[in-house]
Amino acid sequence: MLKVHYYDGNHTHNAIRMLPRPYTAIVMDLPPTLANDWALIPVRHANAVLLVAEPSYTDQVNVAHAIATLTEEQTFHIPESAIYMLLNRVKAADLMDGKQMQEGISAAVQRLTGCAFAPPLLASIPDSDTVRQLQIRFRPVIDKDEAVRQAMHAVATYFFSSAIAQQQKQPRRGFRLGPVHFVRRGA
Repeated sequence: MLKVHYYDGNHTHNAIRMLPRPYTAIVMDLPPTLANDWALIPVRHANAVLLVAEPSYTDQVNVAHAIATLTEEQTFHIPESAIYMLLNRVKAADLMDGKQMQEGISAAVQRLTGCAFAPPLLASIPDSDTVRQLQIRFRPVIDKDEAVRQAMHAVATYFFSSAIAQQQKQPRRGFRLGPVHFVRRGA
């Protein structure tokens, strides 16, 4: 079974240790800056980082600084191969696309570290009034907005394709009716 636990930055490392195992991933939505304790603790134990950015010059610079911090040997030492990017709130009228974002990030990282690097772009999420309205009402976006669902599916498939394939191979042992999961005897 594909188990992904999602925590925001308000949960501590101890809460993660108490999760039932095995789990495929723990996804933590952390503050956009690495300047506070809530972001530092989980990042020290991360095996991958997905940076979320909007297509703007400001976010090019912010992503470049995050990469410089994450790859710094004395602090986190996360390899470049474990850093990825997702573009959020993409509009047709934006002045830059994903490729231009990566070019600007690469140039900024080179100025900061001496090595040009930009993380691979896993998906883009278009700007949507529907998403904002659902967020305001605390409703799940992924079920109501096809563009968000496709972007999240692309990210999940990239990171967890083998777990997803394994889950699809397992025979169905029951069925779900609302919040109740019925399991056949002997399964």
